[in-house]
Formats: sequence, structure tokens, C-alpha cells
Amino acid sequence: RFEQWIRLEGNVAHVRNRLTNARTDATEQFRARDQELPAVYTVGKFHRLFSYTGTAPFTGDALTELPKAPPPWAYFRATENWAALVDDDLRGVGIRHPDAVRFIGGYSGSNPGTGGPLDFDTGYVSPLHIELIDHDIVYEYEYQLIVGHLDEIRQWIYDNPGPDRKPHYRFASDRQHWYPHIPSGTTDAGVPDDFLRVHVDSNDPILFGPNCAFRAEEVPQLFMAARHHLADPPATPRAFLFWETDNAGAFSETRIGNVVVNPDDQWHIYNFNLSASPAWQGLISWLRLDPIQTGQAGDYVDISALSHKNDPPQITPIGDQSIPENTSGGPFPFSIDEDLLPLDALSLTASSSNTTLVPNANLTLGGSGSERSLSVTPAPDIRGTTTITITVSDGVETTEESFQLTVIDPDSDLDGDGLP
Repeated sequence: RFEQWIRLEGNVAHVRNRLTNARTDATEQFRARDQELPAVYTVGKFHRLFSYTGTAPFTGDALTELPKAPPPWAYFRATENWAALVDDDLRGVGIRHPDAVRFIGGYSGSNPGTGGPLDFDTGYVSPLHIELIDHDIVYEYEYQLIVGHLDEIRQWIYDNPGPDRKPHYRFASDRQHWYPHIPSGTTDAGVPDDFLRVHVDSNDPILFGPNCAFRAEEVPQLFMAARHHLADPPATPRAFLFWETDNAGAFSETRIGNVVVNPDDQWHIYNFNLSASPAWQGLISWLRLDPIQTGQAGDYVDISALSHKNDPPQITPIGDQSIPENTSGGPFPFSIDEDLLPLDALSLTASSSNTTLVPNANLTLGGSGSERSLSVTPAPDIRGTTTITITVSDGVETTEESFQLTVIDPDSDLDGDGLP
């Protein structure tokens, strides 16, 4: 099922698309392929294809006019995420896909600059992602079509730059345009559900990321949240990160970082210290992750995130509470949130500053996912005040929230209405 939503705003068409698959061939995982997101065709009048293909995006650097390549067309890197087909007066239509860098386009025909909708001549351009399209996938994407002069098109892009281009891939419900290298024997378990499970039972498991465009100096490190399930791990198990610079078109053993991983089948956050490598410079234009050197039958690695940042987990506060002596309090609801790990992988604890009044063993945490609660049972026949502290940790960053709990005389008239 294909669905499309179009919203017109001045000279811009905002388009959102959704593909919902319900195929019956569920047993084989096919290779990831180029997907046109979307394919844009123009009449022959709009025959000049422009984009920014350099290594200094969003600096006003000179545009490139692409060659009039007929099919099979020409691939190029649009490092500002857009391209435009225009006429000889530089008026036409631009296409912007907010997180696509890989593009294809050209011109087919023998009479450039002429022709209408019934003529053979046509301009073509398409932003691409290499995607693995599962039998049961729900795939969504958005793009904008901007009509006007080439300068107006680029100015709209600059005024609406889209998402942060620094890498932040959270595999909560989709692959974030990453894909396993099936020819090397690497597959995954399908559409992510809070994490991407990668089957690593091959000599060289490989995951490829999408083409990207961010400055190395803006990303000194990259965090990986992963869980390694390995029957017979290497003596020193490592994950490797490769990178391409300046749209060079390939990876190299000279551009590689690694971290030692823990094959204990538990979630950990690892830190690739990229700034330590002299090769980490320029425009980073492609990433590749090898989750482990080699694996055995049944081995897998779960990956929930790859990101330039690891923000501390968050806890919503609980207000101060009062409960009568010899009663329990709660459950008091609160929420937690986290950038990189699945929420159930976080460490959550509670402690009391006055363990005579409220022993730590009498603090009971409940709930799951983001919605949690705390129940409190004070010691019998005692009154007083304690500070209850809830602590959440991802193993690297820790956050605390505290509230005051007062155990009172059940006959106290707290609100002054003459009643206990």
C-alpha cells in the first residue's frame, strides 16, 4: 500500500510518503538496493542539473552543474541534500531530501531546452538511499519540491536546513538507512524493535551506513550502544569503525577506529575516540561498522544506537510526599528517558537517607519502559523525614532525582480543617 500526503506552502510542496508491505515471501532477506526517494522528471525545457557537490556544505561555496548524462544516469554526492533541474534562465524545480546525500540524475534526449510533456526529452534527478525492504516493513520518508530561480531554491534550503547532520542513529523502529552486507554473510533479524539485531556468523560481519556529510572536528567521538552474544569470542573482541572522507568513494585500512567490546550478553555503551586518529579530518562522507572481527553459528550483536553524543538519562521529578504512620505510600509515578539504550537496559535504583525510618529494602520500583513508579513502606511505629533518591544510569552517565518523604501522626490536622 502506498500513501502520500502533500502540503503546499508558497513555492514549496512538502510531501510525505509511506510504503506498507504485506508480502508473503518472508523467509529470505534480499540485498539492500537503491531506492528513488523520489524520482523527479521534468520536461526537456528544464535540462540543466545543479547541486552542491563539494566538501564545504552550507558555506555558500560554488554550485556544480552536472553533465547531461543519459541513462544509466550519473551518481553524485549532494552534500547539502538537494539538487535542481532548471532552464536556461536558471528557473525550475529543486528536490530536497533532508537526510539523503547520494543522488542520481541527468538528461535524456537530443533537443535540450525544448519539449513539453508529450515529448521524449526529459530531465531526471533522484535522491537515493540504499535500503533493505523487508516483507513486512512500514517505510516512510519526506521531501520538498521548491519551485523558483536556482538562487531562491538554494536560499530556501539554507533557511530550512533540516536535521542536525552530525551522526545520531537510534535503531528504535527502523534501520536509519543502515544495511547489512549480505554478500559477506551478514544479515539482520528484520525491522528493529528498540534495537537492530545483526547476525554475525561470518568471517567479516559488515554494516554499511548511509552517505553523510559532517565535519570531523565537530564529532570527536562516536558512541555505540550494543550487546554482544558470542559463543566463542575472539581473544580480544573488538568492534571496528571505518570512514570515508571527502566523498573519496571507498574505505581504507588507514581510516579505522576500534574499541574492545564485552561479550557478556549485556548492554554496554562504547566510545570510539575518533579525534585520536590523524586520519579523522575533513568531511566525513560514509561510515561502516564491523560489530566484531568474526563470529560463529548463532552469534549476534544487538545495536540500539550509534551517536556523536551520550546525554545523561532523564527522570521526571516526584514532588514531596507525606503519609501517615503505619501506612504505605505510592505507587508514586515518574518517567525515564534515554538517548542510546533501550529503556529496560538502564540501571534504576532507589535509596533512603534515613534507613531507620524507611529501609532501602522497603523501596519498591515498578513499571517498565518509560513509565515507572516507586512504592514506599516505612518501618512500623515511627515518624520522621527522609530524602528518597532515585538513580538511573546507562553505565556511563548517571542522573538522580530526590524528594522528601514525611511520615506523620495519623491524627495530625495538616490542612487545619479540624479533622485528622
